[in-house]
Amino acid sequence: AMLYLEDAQLTTIVREEPKREGMLYAGTENGLWVTLDDGAHWFALQTNLPHAPVSWITVQERFDDLVISTKGRGFWILDDLSPLQQIDASLAAKSAYLFAPRAAYRFRGSNRIKGDPDDISAGRNPPYGAVIDYYLKAASKDSVHLVVRDASGVIVRRLSAAAKAGVNRVWWDLRYERTHTVALRTTPEHYQQIWTDKRFIGKKTRRIYHYGIEGPVLGPLAAPGTYSVELDAGGQKLTQPLTVLKDPHSGGTPADAQASSALALEVSREIDTVVDAINDIEKVRKQLEDLRDLYGHDSSYKAVMAAAKTLDGKLTGVEDQLLDPVLQENDQKTYRAPMRLYLRLLFLEGVVGSGAGDVAGDPDFAPTASAIAVHDELRTRLTTVLAQYHQVMAQDVLAFNRDVAGRAAIPAR
Repeated sequence: AMLYLEDAQLTTIVREEPKREGMLYAGTENGLWVTLDDGAHWFALQTNLPHAPVSWITVQERFDDLVISTKGRGFWILDDLSPLQQIDASLAAKSAYLFAPRAAYRFRGSNRIKGDPDDISAGRNPPYGAVIDYYLKAASKDSVHLVVRDASGVIVRRLSAAAKAGVNRVWWDLRYERTHTVALRTTPEHYQQIWTDKRFIGKKTRRIYHYGIEGPVLGPLAAPGTYSVELDAGGQKLTQPLTVLKDPHSGGTPADAQASSALALEVSREIDTVVDAINDIEKVRKQLEDLRDLYGHDSSYKAVMAAAKTLDGKLTGVEDQLLDPVLQENDQKTYRAPMRLYLRLLFLEGVVGSGAGDVAGDPDFAPTASAIAVHDELRTRLTTVLAQYHQVMAQDVLAFNRDVAGRAAIPAR
């Protein structure tokens, strides 16, 4: 039998939503419609769907995705129907609402045969990770915040959130916060012209470039388990649980994934510690560099310059254990010096499963014995270097400041 909607469109297919009674989808000769009250009221469900005859409708039961076929426009998929399944009349009275998110699978990449790269019929996958939907009755003048926490309440990730009226959607890529980024400020001894590089002209800092490590490094993948999502909109805090599931195609156990994630997170935090130390040293060394540039030619500051050189040498001695000196010269692919702690930890994080750089392990399996042994060695080295770092910063820098203060005052600039 044929069904006609209010605007006299011919309805070609009707499907019931399996998770909500009274919710129906209707495909017409010109688009897609949905009702939440057994057909008493219909509204268009076009979003970015082009107007075309809808020939078939099905709901993907595991992911709650709406899949339709059209005549002449191919297949279309509406990702995650959770908001439509949960929406009701009471929503209009709420100033904000956080929808219960569907479970998120921590899928891992797999090899496949690639088709024509210019194939106009190729589809586009949704963003990776967990879908988080929330409703705002009106556009918020204040910032809207989304926070993901683990089962113990510790913050895993802070997410950017839109403050637009209506239903907003954010994707969490199932990762912890990105690792801290090195910000170099000083001029390398063997590359005095580095600040004339077009990438650094007019900038006060520059980051590390290295073959295999480009751009900000992603944080470790969160392990399968139970998390929570917190929405803070205008001081109103709403929370929903979120389940992260292991890739069903993986042979790793939940315990394996937990061990992998725990080690990757520990390494990530050690990277942050190394980066913070490098950045602190760079700030002090930059001040010493500026001091030499301003007063190095003045013989009356000869003793101050000698003390500055000594302090810079101590700082460099620590920094060179944390960061390869050749990287300071922007030499991205050189192997004429061994990697120091920063790069070693970055590549180790990739090996234990975070996917950093070109070397990526499988986070569904427990870390190997060799990865654990390497981490133990690097952790011992880091402890030793950090002791030197704290000593130089707490004693030598303080002694230099006192020494300079006791001499002739340096003019303010």
